[in-house]
Amino acid sequence: MHYYKKEIGDYHRKAGRLNILQHGVYNLLIDACYDREAFPTEAQAIDWIWAESPEEIEAVKFGLKKFFKQEDGMYIQKHIQEDLNSYKSFIGKQSDNGQKG
Repeated sequence: MHYYKKEIGDYHRKAGRLNILQHGVYNLLIDACYDREAFPTEAQAIDWIWAESPEEIEAVKFGLKKFFKQEDGMYIQKHIQEDLNSYKSFIGKQSDNGQKG
């Protein structure tokens, strides 16, 4: 999925108090989840956004803890999951329609 709708007001209500590093990390995490259509483990999240310094790694851990829910080792965000489910449903319908001619 290479496009998603970002509700700026919702984002700022939820994440408005983050510092610049935390904003960057959170946005990269969101983008990575949409792009990969998957959710990461902590180690994958660190890798996906190329966090290297101790401060960056700590910001990833903070973002996961603050904005994602851990389920079976994966960090999932409900809103992203809903968007991905809707997208997959849409793509499935498009594929079915395409096969009908």
